[in-house]
Amino acid sequence: MESTRKSELLIVAAVLLTAVATVFSQIKLDNLQDRIQESVQRGLMLAELAGEIRYYDEVLSMSAQVAAHSGDPMGIWQQRHALTSSMLQASIHKATMRSTTQSIRKIDELNQRLLAVEALAFSAIASSRKERALQLLQDDYYSDLKAKYNEAQFELQNALSATAMSNRAALRTSQNQVRQFNYVVSALLALMWALVLTRAANWRRQIISNTSELTELAHYDSLTGLANRTLFNMKLKEASEQAERSGLSLALILVDVDKFKEINDAYGHMAGDELLKSIARKLKARSRTTDTVARLGGDEFAIIATNIRQSDTSQAYAEDILREGRQSIVFDNNKFGTTQSIGIALYPDDADSVSALMKKADFALYQSKQAGCGEYRLFDHKLEQKVQARKRMQEDMQESLEQNHFSLHYQPVIDINSNCLKGVEALLRWTHPERGVVSPGEFVPVAEESGLIIELGDWVLKQACRQQVIWRESGMGDIVVAVNLSSIQFQNPDLVATIKQTVLDTGLSPGMLELEITESGIMDKGSTVVELLTELNEFGLKLAIDDFGTGYSSLAYLKHFPVHHLKIDRDFVTDLPHNKDDAAIAKTIISMGQTMKMKVVAEGVETEEQLEFLRAENCDFVQGYYISRPLPAAEFAEWFRLAYPKHQRLSVVR
Repeated sequence: MESTRKSELLIVAAVLLTAVATVFSQIKLDNLQDRIQESVQRGLMLAELAGEIRYYDEVLSMSAQVAAHSGDPMGIWQQRHALTSSMLQASIHKATMRSTTQSIRKIDELNQRLLAVEALAFSAIASSRKERALQLLQDDYYSDLKAKYNEAQFELQNALSATAMSNRAALRTSQNQVRQFNYVVSALLALMWALVLTRAANWRRQIISNTSELTELAHYDSLTGLANRTLFNMKLKEASEQAERSGLSLALILVDVDKFKEINDAYGHMAGDELLKSIARKLKARSRTTDTVARLGGDEFAIIATNIRQSDTSQAYAEDILREGRQSIVFDNNKFGTTQSIGIALYPDDADSVSALMKKADFALYQSKQAGCGEYRLFDHKLEQKVQARKRMQEDMQESLEQNHFSLHYQPVIDINSNCLKGVEALLRWTHPERGVVSPGEFVPVAEESGLIIELGDWVLKQACRQQVIWRESGMGDIVVAVNLSSIQFQNPDLVATIKQTVLDTGLSPGMLELEITESGIMDKGSTVVELLTELNEFGLKLAIDDFGTGYSSLAYLKHFPVHHLKIDRDFVTDLPHNKDDAAIAKTIISMGQTMKMKVVAEGVETEEQLEFLRAENCDFVQGYYISRPLPAAEFAEWFRLAYPKHQRLSVVR
């Protein structure tokens, strides 16, 4: 930048100096021409005056001689003499004014003396003394004056010639000076412009060098030397156009380094950089000359493989990358390595535009990451449709939550021996305006995957608590309401605070709320979940483990949870009492609950045989279609009034 600035200033200075030199040279030339013209004019004028003086002198001499010989009876020659004398004086005066030469002054002095003699001659003629006039004009004195006068004129002529020669010499000298000045100025300007041109050439080379460096920075990754995202986008567009012309496919292969952050954290960023450079070298070595290998940023690479005739080629490409990528590297005495996940999409097979191709390859990469480390996936249209369907369902759920399309149904839980009501389980239902009734088995996994289950869970908790208070205030008594908690909800740091605040806001007695948590959902959460559940238990809430028997819980681990109830999963109830394995599992769970002083609830009871088996094994509570299907709040209230007349309602299990 500084060099460019200096070069620009040098060129500007050169232009200004050239302009100044040109103007100064022109002014000097104009002054010389003015002096030459003035000198020539002065020389011509003096030559003209000298001729006039010589002419007037001859006229004066002739007038005096003629008058002396003729007597000038009419006085004509005297008048002519007088007129010529005045003209001569004027010419001498002019010459004296414009020249300080000695010759002019000498001529003027001699002329005055001659005029005095001639005046005496004319006076004698006027007195009719012609002889006296002739005598005066023929006298040696007059002749001597004339000789001196002629000599002075000759000197004047020589002086004029000398002046002309001097002017010519001065002119030549001035011309030589101007010429020398111009030579010097031209030489300086030539030297200066040679310097400017040299500087400009260096500047141009520097610009080319800088441009090359900027191009390198703009198009290539500084760490790996691979193409960066900018050049990658350009090459991808060119490759797509070539694929259209050739009729062959191009494969976009996205490569993502697995667990790169862990390597950075364990060995440092320099080790991470060395790993990236190693992977870049391997990708470059594996690629063909027609392919483009780029680093898109971070730990993500891309390969544009052209002229692909079938998908098997790209798959072989990916397998080679995965195989070579598993090789470890050594840096700073540490040996480490990793795997890569790869997503592949073909153009135009999978996409009809470059932007769509990127999305398809990114989708395939996501699927490979989901499958585990060191995997590759080709883009799958059917899988994409499923993902898009899940995304649309997620959007519909969000909209339905805002427009109140969700509702709660309540399924009774009864004491197996007394038939008294233990409580109800609140079950979420979704009726979409276009989809109709959507099964929880469809939308709950989507809600959990998207994180929307946290918002849905808060809504369910609030609605269930409100409904319990409504039933209580309507005279139905305190009915325990069980609400399911997803394992995803435990990721919400405000979970406990939200539950407590909801209970307080709705006016629910804490003992009337039971939280059901799946066995698999809490067993891998560690001590954090134990602390949360303990805090909720101390607040007064009841806790139950749902779907018990499917999560392979450790009894040693389970005893740390403040749990009140175990719920046998419906899969172990469906085939009771005929399936011996299910019967054995059910018996074991019931026995375990009794041993650990926990009440056991059997879900999915649909037949009397199942009920009698569970009663015989001393199961505490049951729920299922044999008792009642899940009911909307109003229908449950009606069921409750029919099942438990007013005089029996005190038998509701507390």
